[in-house]
Amino acid sequence: MSFLSQLETRAKETESLLGISLQPDPKRLEDQSSTGLLEFCQEIITQTADLTLAYLLEPSALTAYAGETPDILEQIIALIPEDIPLVLDARSSLAETANVGVGPQAVTINPYSGQDSLQPLAENPDAGIFVLCKTDSPGSAALQEKPLRTGKLVYERVATLA
Repeated sequence: MSFLSQLETRAKETESLLGISLQPDPKRLEDQSSTGLLEFCQEIITQTADLTLAYLLEPSALTAYAGETPDILEQIIALIPEDIPLVLDARSSLAETANVGVGPQAVTINPYSGQDSLQPLAENPDAGIFVLCKTDSPGSAALQEKPLRTGKLVYERVATLA
């Protein structure tokens, strides 16, 4: 089943468009070890599995735990029921997520790596790709809202190319 089909099915089942991030602030975990992180994620998933359209996971946010538990990403992914879509936020760690075998999935990507680095993802008909065009960071406007000679803003041109 493709990512889009999986999303459509979940949206109908849950009557929800809620996406839930599994990226806790480590300072807010009672147990700041990888075990504590896994327990936290398991609790979030247990409490929200019937409500969420999809989960979002940012592999780069897990680097602090990788020394203790090298396969922390795979362990968290294994906690997510197979019928719930997963979006891997690969904006800063595309190489890290490219070979994670989690079935149909989606990734968010930073387009500034160039089209050639995105091609392997684009060739997978079951995958979903979310392209980062504009962020809400206060300083992002300096680049993303810069006008081009065409009259479009940079983020609008990125969206057109995507």
